[in-house]
Amino acid sequence: MNLPALSVGQVATVAVFMAIVVVGVAILFFVRKRKTKHLRNQFGSAEYARAVSEEGSRRKAEVALDKRLVEKTPADGRSLIVGDTIARGLSSRGPECRRCSSTLLEAP
Repeated sequence: MNLPALSVGQVATVAVFMAIVVVGVAILFFVRKRKTKHLRNQFGSAEYARAVSEEGSRRKAEVALDKRLVEKTPADGRSLIVGDTIARGLSSRGPECRRCSSTLLEAP
């Protein structure tokens, strides 16, 4: 193989370009892995696996799960967790509300 001689500047340019590509691929890999972990934690492993089998690919399943997550998140960005909402409401209303709520929850 007879390649033309490259100058030091050209070799440096190619090396910098290759480094940028490698760092970009590493960042992309890290972000995708982090997103997958977040969705598995949010929906649970069973729901995540079901979505992957229904959609046919991990990428399509993550788009669908992400869409579901966005639809369930209110405009202020807080997630809709019923227990958390109830706990916040009860703590702000005092002991009389907790007594009433516990009675309602124990005997509907």
